[in-house]
Amino acid sequence: SVADQAQKSIDLNRLNLISNCNIYTSDGELLRQFRGNHCLFMPDGRVISADAQRILMLRSDKSVAWQIPGHFHHQLNWSNDRTHILALASEFKTIDGQRTRIDVLRIVDLNGVTKSEINSQKIYKDLKINRIYTPFDWDIPSIATPFEYSHFNSFYEIPRQMKKSKVVGIEGGNFIANSTWTGSVLLDRNLSQAIGKITFPTSREQLSHD
Repeated sequence: SVADQAQKSIDLNRLNLISNCNIYTSDGELLRQFRGNHCLFMPDGRVISADAQRILMLRSDKSVAWQIPGHFHHQLNWSNDRTHILALASEFKTIDGQRTRIDVLRIVDLNGVTKSEINSQKIYKDLKINRIYTPFDWDIPSIATPFEYSHFNSFYEIPRQMKKSKVVGIEGGNFIANSTWTGSVLLDRNLSQAIGKITFPTSREQLSHD
């Protein structure tokens, strides 16, 4: 097949492997290392980098094009057309007298402008999910706080569907985010409201990491 021929033509010795902000050869040799915990790489040499203190874009000469302070965690992803960055962030609020971390799903354009966002308080309200406070005992000590309201760990734009899904909300251009304890949530294409929830009965406490 054409796919088989294409596969055979790939020189595996020239492939690079990306892990977070590190680039390795296929033999595991470290080629480049960029600052940050989570990175997206662009063909022109620019890099989007995020960690627990900020998200920023580095130009090919390593100078900073823009920067947004904040707690960014778990991963960065591209929108389907690669014109926007999908970022998992946090905000910290006092709820019931306790300082609490709350997840924020954020869409950022390539100029560093936040185009839309939604937090887990709004998501849980839309879907009538009861919050489960769990200890916030990960990431850097300087942002330590007793509890987290939610624990999201991945965020994607849903690709165009070849046929209509039976699950309401699964359609191209909408978004899906996966969380510990509350399964997966579906969000509209404007990131203005949550429109559905997917649970996994075989998963312990609805754990869905990615």
